[in-house]
Amino acid sequence: LKQEHYADAIKQYNEAARVARSYGWERKELAALGSVGVTLWVAKRSLEAVEQFEMLTKRDPENVLWHWQKGLAYASQHRYQDAIPVYERVIELRAAGKDVPKHAQELDLVWLRLGNCLRNLATRASDKGKQAELYAEAKKHFATYVKKRPDDARGHRWMGMLYYPDQERPYEALPYYKRAFELDRDCDVSLRYMHQIHLRHPAPSDATPEEAKAWAEAAEAYGKDIKENQELRAKRIAAREAASELGESGCE
Repeated sequence: LKQEHYADAIKQYNEAARVARSYGWERKELAALGSVGVTLWVAKRSLEAVEQFEMLTKRDPENVLWHWQKGLAYASQHRYQDAIPVYERVIELRAAGKDVPKHAQELDLVWLRLGNCLRNLATRASDKGKQAELYAEAKKHFATYVKKRPDDARGHRWMGMLYYPDQERPYEALPYYKRAFELDRDCDVSLRYMHQIHLRHPAPSDATPEEAKAWAEAAEAYGKDIKENQELRAKRIAAREAASELGESGCE
């Protein structure tokens, strides 16, 4: 799996499941089958990954990890409506004491993932009332994640995305982008939106002349940072992806 030999990894995990099954070791069999599902997802074979985790959630319905992985597989296919109840089930199981402590940090991402599903549905909603409802629900889940993991830039960044560009509320988005960039300077998504906001929008209406000048100067500074540090950031992000078992950079 770490060498990206996905077909070989799947073969070995399936063989592990077969051996475990022959000895009646159901937990080890399910663990191996779960690894098959994870490998399928990492290999971007998301349709097969969904099938694998649907099977696992039926066989082991109170295992929070299978539901979590199934939600990720659905969301990777942009099947946000399908992913939402699965993520909600993860939250229910954790609240019912079915948590897995060693995976707690990963599972806390459920609030971020759920919020993003709702946010994506909101951008597609034609009814303004429904759209506002979806955005409000997404904001609630993002806020939960920010409270649980205040030092993770992703929560602040996605709260910023919710306000801008999604809802065209740049002044409300800016503090979240600033905090996200303070926490993670390798990911330039927040920096780029900060730059965009300062370029496209005037300083707040109540800004003093000094603050208005600083607003314009910030746009120039952000643009310079993006240009001068782009190559270095790309290298750091690549290193983070290489070090991650799932090939993730933390900039998602």
